[in-house]
Amino acid sequence: MVKDPQVFLKDIRDYCQIVANIVSDKSPETIEKDIVRYLALLKALETIGEACKNLTEEFKESHSEIPWTQIVNFRNHTTHEYWNVRFQTVWRIATIDTPALYHKIIPLINSV
Repeated sequence: MVKDPQVFLKDIRDYCQIVANIVSDKSPETIEKDIVRYLALLKALETIGEACKNLTEEFKESHSEIPWTQIVNFRNHTTHEYWNVRFQTVWRIATIDTPALYHKIIPLINSV
């Protein structure tokens, strides 16, 4: 059963906001040392990847400005190779890539 892409787009938007709240006014050192906050950050990023994975290929191809494959690959990496996740990568994704994704997702909500 194919779900409405709006469900996944809104999840992506919401989890981008959760990521922003987790890292807001925090230093990388604070996040890295706070295991609960760090795991919450990873879970939010994984959920974004899972939502992206559930969008149809047709939808993703029609919105190629978003790096869907990279997002899903990161989700797969954190889930299946958790021992090899580098904090610097997580921090970059949380503070640079996720805000950029948020701004690309907003126009897609309710436009499809």
